[in-house]
Amino acid sequence: MAKDLPYFKFFCSEWNDGDITLEDFNVQGLFINVCSYYWSNECYLSIDKLKKRFKHNKTDIDYLLKSDLLHDENGFLSIHFLDEQQEDRKATSKKNSEAGKASAERRRLAKIKQESNIKPTIVEISLNENSTIKRREEEKREEKIRKENINFTNESFLIWFKECRQYLGLQYNVKRLSITEKQLFNELKDYTKEDFKLAFKNFSNDKYWSDNNLLLPSYFLKSETFTKYLNAEVKKELTLGEKLIGKTL
Repeated sequence: MAKDLPYFKFFCSEWNDGDITLEDFNVQGLFINVCSYYWSNECYLSIDKLKKRFKHNKTDIDYLLKSDLLHDENGFLSIHFLDEQQEDRKATSKKNSEAGKASAERRRLAKIKQESNIKPTIVEISLNENSTIKRREEEKREEKIRKENINFTNESFLIWFKECRQYLGLQYNVKRLSITEKQLFNELKDYTKEDFKLAFKNFSNDKYWSDNNLLLPSYFLKSETFTKYLNAEVKKELTLGEKLIGKTL
């Protein structure tokens, strides 16, 4: 976010009419600095990290949280107007990406027609057949995802995630996903349960997350993290003997 869009929208009228302007200038100054830091962290920032960054303003941060000017979502910061801008940005980025892919595909097909010595009608028939095959394959995949995910809701994902942690010998007593985690989960609706299983397997095998007790939905569901581990090289499953040896080292 900081690289793609290093600024966020600031509406003077909304600021002047907002509750923040009822506070003293010290609190107002802290708030706008927190907004800037939150945005530069791609709207993904823990409360602990926030307080470390503004270690001399912990009391004012607690005051802003208590006043609902800032929001604590299961230990992570949420600033609603910036979260909305982030979602709008993601939607625009996705739309532009799809348009770019479609444009590139049209150029590719045009080049094939231009360079081919086959009659245009034959080329068009071939391209149409390929397009029909691709469309049918995509429709089959979408139908498969729909059937597999029809009961894979926020609640069932959380139950599954708890079971995965328990299998690893870890407890997880959170009863519901945060607003941010629900948004992250909904962005992954195009993936199957098998994709989730594979991604979590590679995710939990990464010592950085496991050793730091960070096997949490807030990290796992981030799109870049999820796709990274989904596409990672599948690691060999350890035998019971290998696991026991590893515990004694």
